[in-house]
Amino acid sequence: MRLRRRAVLITATALALGSCSRQQALRVGFISGQTGPFSDLGGAGLHGAILAIEQRNEQGGINGRPVKMLIRDDEHNETRARTAFHALVDEGVLAIIGPMTSAMATELASAADQAAIVLMGGTVVTHRLSGRDDYFLRAIASTRYYAAYSAAVHHHHFKPARAAVVFDAANRDYAENWAREYANELERLGRVRAEVLEIDSRAQRDLAALPARILASGADLVSFATSARTAGSQMRLLRAKSDVLRFATSAWAANHLLPETAETSAEGALVEQYHDVSGTSPAYLRFVQNYRTRFKRSPDYAAVIAFDATNIVLDGLRLNPRREGLKQALLNQRRYEGLQVPIELDQYGDASRAAFTTILKAGQFLPLP
Repeated sequence: MRLRRRAVLITATALALGSCSRQQALRVGFISGQTGPFSDLGGAGLHGAILAIEQRNEQGGINGRPVKMLIRDDEHNETRARTAFHALVDEGVLAIIGPMTSAMATELASAADQAAIVLMGGTVVTHRLSGRDDYFLRAIASTRYYAAYSAAVHHHHFKPARAAVVFDAANRDYAENWAREYANELERLGRVRAEVLEIDSRAQRDLAALPARILASGADLVSFATSARTAGSQMRLLRAKSDVLRFATSAWAANHLLPETAETSAEGALVEQYHDVSGTSPAYLRFVQNYRTRFKRSPDYAAVIAFDATNIVLDGLRLNPRREGLKQALLNQRRYEGLQVPIELDQYGDASRAAFTTILKAGQFLPLP
């Protein structure tokens, strides 16, 4: 019954986004984990994509044709993701936006190749999908860049002697990439001894044992490549045992659930971001206002990236409104205007995108001076 209700809701949402008939509308798919362990990421990405579609339709659609988005929930489950992907292909979508996690993207990338359909990833930064001539494209850089960037910032700000770097195997293709690249860079920059600790957030025993493992490592800096819920709850447990530990996170934890879960324990934590939270461009400010009005919450990095990724696909469909040839049209265009920065795709559909750092103060993500 729960699955049936969700299917009805998803269908209703998709129908609301397309006001014209199936023959008239250009159909695109969207996949993310709107339920399941990382629904904060999947839900924000969906909201960003919805705003992009609605905005494009308000502007007259694509060459006079409105866009209809068909939405599917992967539940951060490989089987569900494959089922959702093939359902969208069968329904005749021209491209698919998503998924939002690297684990689901590595699962679907080969299916996209077999179907010869563009799969425009959301917040997918695993370097396992970099440099491949395939149908997976993205509007964001890889973990090699972001992890090295954050390690340099954290090394300069905290000057740690020892670090514990925690990654969640529930999203291994992203988290382990980030954690090991980050640890290697810390060691290179300052001979910091960085111990990488693996957990699986789906196993309660892993979460329960983690604080003791971190304290036993002798670390003075703890960096998390985990979800906001996991990082926040661990910060709270650790702060109860030590008031000298410093905390940092990858961008995965950069949403409202981090300060809400950690409470005051996250004060002073450095958090990687994929966008400038203090941006003042008219397009970004308009997006923030529309997002708050529509969804009653401020947008986070997942919403921003999904908005940009959706608009790249829509720009490609303006040039080539067919599944066949869309990938090449996107790569030929190469340069796209994001909310805050231009996005340029290379020959493989990989993008470059600047990183930013925020510091948590009184529950707010503020730009690091």
